[in-house]
Order: sequence, then C-alpha cells, then structure tokens
Amino acid sequence: MNELNTYIASGIIEAYCLGSLPPAQAAEVATMAAAHPEVQAEIDRTLAALEKYPQSPEPRADLKNRVLDFLDAFLEKETVDLQNPPLLDRHSDADAWNTALKNIEPDIQEPGFAARVLKDTDDLMLSVVWLSADLVEDQHTEDEFHESFFILEGACECNFEGKIVRFSAGDYFDIPPNTHHVIKNISEGLPYVKGLVQRRRAA
Repeated sequence: MNELNTYIASGIIEAYCLGSLPPAQAAEVATMAAAHPEVQAEIDRTLAALEKYPQSPEPRADLKNRVLDFLDAFLEKETVDLQNPPLLDRHSDADAWNTALKNIEPDIQEPGFAARVLKDTDDLMLSVVWLSADLVEDQHTEDEFHESFFILEGACECNFEGKIVRFSAGDYFDIPPNTHHVIKNISEGLPYVKGLVQRRRAA
C-alpha cells in the first residue's frame, strides 16, 4: 500500500466529512484533495454514503433509562466480606480490598515483615502482609500449593531465579512452581509494600 492509499485508509477522510477534524487538519485534507483526485473521489464517495443515513434519528423515549440500568451493573462498586473473602484473581479490586482492610492491623511481627491471616482452611490460606525488607522463599512444587500475590499499596521487585519483574498496587501475579523467589520492597513514600498472599491447595 503506497503512502496515498495509507492516507485514505487512515480514517481522516471520514472524520473530515463528519466535520470532526480541527481546522488545521481539515485544511490539510482540502489541500490533499486539490492535489490528488483519488482523495477527492474518496471524499465524494464518503459524502454520498453519509447522505443515505437518516439525519438526527429520534431516540426511543426509554433509551436513556435502559442504558443507565445496563451500566449500573458495571458501575456498582465491589465490596469484600472478610468473613467470607473471595478468591484472588486478575480481576480483583484493590480499592475494595483496601476498604475492607482499613482497620486491620498485623498480629504477626517479624523483622522486616508483618502479617495477619484472614482465612486458614485445609484448601486455602489467605493473609495480608506488610513487607519492609526482602522476603526470600524457597521453591514449592506444583502438587503442594498454588501461591499468588495481589499488591494493595506500594511496589515490589520480584526475582524469579534471575528474572526481575516489578509490581505495584493493583497488580496480581502467580508464583511459578519449582521457582526460588525473592520479593523486595521498593515502595516510594511508604515504609512497606502491602499485599495479599493466597495459597491454594493443589488439586
């Protein structure tokens, strides 16, 4: 595709015909049309196509309410019940979790590390942790448990056997099985990185 065809296919002609371009860009299209018959022909075809569409269609009377009702399900804020906390995944809501954990303090204190267990069953352990130093964890096998982290505040750097990855608030990640890993606090303006640690028993 040559440069002229690329220009025509870019969508700028449609925007020009709809009157949505800034004056400077509209003037540029007019100049191109004067210099290139192909551009003018595309403008003519686009205008002819637009004329076939009804002008200012009258919306249904109940359309606004139907749209708002549809959006309510997506705009409703998620809530977290700490008595029955949801499983963590890539769609977890950091704001909802921070709201639920607002008054939760650690009851486990170790140098560079604090934590509170939120749920502990045969199938699942879920804890909130405050990490101010390095956390070094040995590898665990795939048939032991699946470990995941969900960052709520601050940032951390993870070393997965030489592969360095950085995560910040709102990020969720799984720990690969059979992988020695080190998690380091790199938060700015906070003395710790705060997150949730989920360990699910392997099936």
